[in-house]
Amino acid sequence: MTDPLETKRKLAELLLEKQSLRQANPLKYYVPLEYQSRFHESNTKIRLFVGTNRCGKTTAGIIEAIQLAAGTHPTKKMPVPNKGRIVGRDFPNSVVGTLVPKFKEWTPEHYLKGGSWEEAVRNNQQGIPHLIYFANGSIIQFMSGDQDVSKFESFDTDWIMFDEPPREEIYDAATRGLVDRGGIHWFVLTPINCAWIYERIYEPTTSGQLKDSDIIHGDAARNPHIDQTAWAGWIQNLPEDEYQA
Repeated sequence: MTDPLETKRKLAELLLEKQSLRQANPLKYYVPLEYQSRFHESNTKIRLFVGTNRCGKTTAGIIEAIQLAAGTHPTKKMPVPNKGRIVGRDFPNSVVGTLVPKFKEWTPEHYLKGGSWEEAVRNNQQGIPHLIYFANGSIIQFMSGDQDVSKFESFDTDWIMFDEPPREEIYDAATRGLVDRGGIHWFVLTPINCAWIYERIYEPTTSGQLKDSDIIHGDAARNPHIDQTAWAGWIQNLPEDEYQA
C-alpha cells in the first residue's frame, strides 16, 4: 500500500527539482504560441509585433533579444559578440516596471558575465540597470523614450527592440546606428495609434511598398496562459473607445 505522505514528499521533491531546472535555464521551458513563433522566424529587417495587452508580445520581444545576444537564436545566426538596445517608453514604468523584470525572468544566469545578474549589470546614475554584459562579450543597453534624442546618436548596434513607439526623432537617431552593421529592429506595441509608424511602416508594409518589413498580430484571446474568463470580463468593462482601439 502506497504511503500518502511518501507520495506527497516525492511530488514536492519533483516540483522543487523542476523549479530549480527552470531557474537555471528558463528558455528551455519557453513554448511560443503560433504568432510568437512567426515573430521569431521572420527574417525581415523591420518587424511590428502588434497585439493586445497580455498576448505575450513583450515576452517574445525580450526572448528574441536574449537569444540574439547569447548566440542561441534557433533561426537567426547573428555573429557574437553583438550589441543591442532595448528602448522602453520611460524608465520608471516601462524599463524598471516591465522590461528589466521580464529580462531577468527569462535570462539564464550562465549567459551573463560572471554568471550572475550582479556581476553583469551596470546601473546608470539613477540606479537603473543600463548595461548588461554577457559572458560571450555581447552587450545590451536599456534606454528610455523620454531621454534626449542626443543619447541615441553615435552608437553602432546590431539590433534594437522598441517597446511601444518612441518619438520619431528617437527612432531615426537610433536606427541610424544599425546601418553600418546591417542591423535589424522590431517593435512590440498595442494596436496602431501612432501616426508616424502607421504612415512610415504599417501602411507601406501592408500595401507591399516596404519590402523588408513584416507585421505579426497577437491576441490575448488566443493566449492559453491567461484566465480567459477574467480577460473577457475585463474587456467588457472597457470604455467603447478603448475597446475599439
